[in-house]
Amino acid sequence: MRRFQILSTLMRPLNAALIAIALATVTAGCAVNPATGERDLMLMSAADEKRLGSAEDPKIKARFGGVYQSQAIQDYVTKIGLKLAAFSELPANTFTFTILDSELVNAFALPGGYIYVTRGLIALAASEAELAGVLAHEIGHVTARHSAQRYSKKVVADLGAGLLGAITRDRQLADIAQRGGTLYLRAHSRDQEFQADVLGVRYLARAGYDTQAMARFLARMAANSRFQAQRRGDKDNAARFDVMATHPRTEARVRQARQVAQVTDAASPRIARAEFMKQLEGLVYGGSARHGFQRDRSFIHPDLGFSFDIPPGYTLSNRPTQVIVSKRNQPTIIFDTVHNTGQSPKNYLVTDWGRQLRLTTPETITINGMAAATAAGRTLIDGQLAALRLIAIRFTKDMMARFIVLDKSPLIAADSVELRRTTYSFRRLSPADKATVQPRRITVETVSADADIGQLWRKMRVGDFPQQRFNVLNGVAVGRQINVGDLIKIVR
Repeated sequence: MRRFQILSTLMRPLNAALIAIALATVTAGCAVNPATGERDLMLMSAADEKRLGSAEDPKIKARFGGVYQSQAIQDYVTKIGLKLAAFSELPANTFTFTILDSELVNAFALPGGYIYVTRGLIALAASEAELAGVLAHEIGHVTARHSAQRYSKKVVADLGAGLLGAITRDRQLADIAQRGGTLYLRAHSRDQEFQADVLGVRYLARAGYDTQAMARFLARMAANSRFQAQRRGDKDNAARFDVMATHPRTEARVRQARQVAQVTDAASPRIARAEFMKQLEGLVYGGSARHGFQRDRSFIHPDLGFSFDIPPGYTLSNRPTQVIVSKRNQPTIIFDTVHNTGQSPKNYLVTDWGRQLRLTTPETITINGMAAATAAGRTLIDGQLAALRLIAIRFTKDMMARFIVLDKSPLIAADSVELRRTTYSFRRLSPADKATVQPRRITVETVSADADIGQLWRKMRVGDFPQQRFNVLNGVAVGRQINVGDLIKIVR
């Protein structure tokens, strides 16, 4: 009881201090946002947002595989984006639109008007209106200054938590306050997503697009998430593969956004399916030559000039910095390359890469004519001690190829021979291989009168799930009926 009274006494001046700080902050940083009509707390200026976006732009490009190398489709996306931006509350030249060379389905915005879409997202869309819906939503995040809002609220939350801890000298209390601020920010992100939908619908309508296209594309994204879960053997957890899982948006919420925006579609709103499909001709599907791709049971990297095989029953995830081979959603093999000059594979493995692991029996080996080294070790994974094996391969004089084989589950015990074969299958590509092995690309075809519509998926040249991939790409997974004369996407 005594301690509670002391704490209460200390809290009184704290409350007064927090109120004073809050009032001073509101007085200095509040302004009416022309996009939302709301008075926002802003501790970051528009110039600061631009500087932050400019600084982060090259990092985002590097993280997501760089810029997709097709000037024609880049110009097309920029044209759509600038058209929408012209109907926003900011000048159109505020915005920069970039296609990222990633097969992931993703789109996002940085402060200052930097907007990104992946080629994986473009491949999934069915019309210019659907792509415009994505861009309009991201423009809405920028015009509403959501990044600046989140920054400003975090500053206040951090200030309150720090002051609370300093006055009460109670670290636990400060931590609780800090977590409370974080939870508030996470809850607020739902509101920001809805607000971006409202603004996006507004910009779509002003530009003459079909505003219902935004909801149609969300349905496509949901179908793609279910397919990715099925492909990785995780049918009950589709949200794991859903880019919107952390920012929930549904078709119903988009319909609600249309009501809030109070927009009326044009008499003949722009959908532009044929114009959009024309842009997809030749678009890389899946991995690219620059980042590597899967072909049947092999991972092939033409630009770097190597390949290795994948065990039967395993799935591959090709990320910008590493390749992960998994079984039933459990990562089992992690592969990457690092710049390294001068060290032998064994010396690199023992003194550099694995120096903090409890390595045992390091040995020098040869893999397909290349000097290599391997050693067993143990490490903590999810709080549990797990066995692992490291393999370092001198691929070029300046590059080391690396495999980590994890053994944290009895699931892979029976596959140890196949996993060993994977690491020993690493090989150089010949010049002929580099020239002939190319990534898959989308072709656009018109359904002919003599086509077997129910068997069109058999044209897909993909290693796994050809029918499901066809259905997702062409909207069959969301109930679309394919008819004679329709344009369809085929992967060749």
